[in-house]
Amino acid sequence: MDGRELAARAAATAHNLVLGDELRSIHSAFEKARVPVVVLKGIPLMKRIGEDLGERRLADNDVLVRRRDVRRAAAALEATGYCELPGRSLDVSLRTGSGQHPMVREVHGHRVRAELHWEAFHPPFTGIAEERVWARTTTTKFGDLELCVPDAELTLVHTAAHYVWHAMGQPRLLRT
Repeated sequence: MDGRELAARAAATAHNLVLGDELRSIHSAFEKARVPVVVLKGIPLMKRIGEDLGERRLADNDVLVRRRDVRRAAAALEATGYCELPGRSLDVSLRTGSGQHPMVREVHGHRVRAELHWEAFHPPFTGIAEERVWARTTTTKFGDLELCVPDAELTLVHTAAHYVWHAMGQPRLLRT
């Protein structure tokens, strides 16, 4: 491994550790607000499949809540310092049918992102009954936290659907 590869791995690890800390903050805020949450992909998935934190840089923390809890979840994220993207209010996200709402915050001079989902899948795969998705969850340890995550089968389907949604343009999803 040359110096550039080593530096890229170190940068990815550092970034992913920040996202891990953010996930702890998000989980804590949701617990305080009594909003059940499923963590989609991210660091818990990397750990479940044995992927090193330096392997690739994660984009964000994806969290799934029930539709009835979306506003409380967004308020919980705001309480931790997250804000909406310009021109992208929660009401707009709810109307578009995307099933998700991006929020950002600054951490140690770096912009981090959280994706608040109320649909487990992107269009055109939306519309799967919420209870069917929530019935396919399990728990995993993340440090001292017990996180709710998709079970192995839902993880596989979710990742494959994510790959299709990205127009099959992200081969790293296939590796996952």
